[in-house]
Amino acid sequence: MWARVFDYAKYKKIYTGDNPATWEGNLSYEFPESKDTNRKHHPAMPHRQVPKFFRELRQHQNRSTAAVALEFCILNASRPGEVRGMQWSEVEDQVWTVPAERMKARKEHRIPLSARAMELLTRQKEYSNGSPFVFTGYNGISLDDTSMRKFLRGMGVPFTVHGFRTTFRTWAAEQTDFDFYAVEMCLAHSVGNAVTRAYLRGDALAKRRIIMAAWADFCCSAT
Repeated sequence: MWARVFDYAKYKKIYTGDNPATWEGNLSYEFPESKDTNRKHHPAMPHRQVPKFFRELRQHQNRSTAAVALEFCILNASRPGEVRGMQWSEVEDQVWTVPAERMKARKEHRIPLSARAMELLTRQKEYSNGSPFVFTGYNGISLDDTSMRKFLRGMGVPFTVHGFRTTFRTWAAEQTDFDFYAVEMCLAHSVGNAVTRAYLRGDALAKRRIIMAAWADFCCSAT
């Protein structure tokens, strides 16, 4: 913005000399772009290992709510915090609507639930203690922020809960021909530039329902 102001001032002969607000070759040296070479990505399970992992995971679900929540989280390519805070009132017509305040982008996100995801919710309803939360701990409130992570660690799995989002994305890219934008929307990612987003206003729910059903079928293929 300031660079344009000085350019206009020079045009009107109000100012002479070099533009002090120019970025390239000037301010770019004063404020170089930060490059975090030490940034680490979440360790992600190779997608081919997921069916076997699901088979082992199911063996713990009779005695661990965290195990049920973990499967639900993976099936929906969700972030752990979105699942921990999930409430029964957010589910309607096989769609889970995550409110904006629990989303990273602070934008409401609708998730089409697969048949297996609905089975898990039915299971949780049977054990419901009247809490508004779907996945609760012994104290009757939502699971704490370490529950799923600790469960994975207890299974000896060297990957993170968040890393399964990468697993899902890799599976979709390498094993399917699903639409790029629809897959990105499954992850609640912003797609395209500002112009693209201005015209792409839907959330491709019907397409995403097919994608999430296929992902669930793959995850459960060894169970």
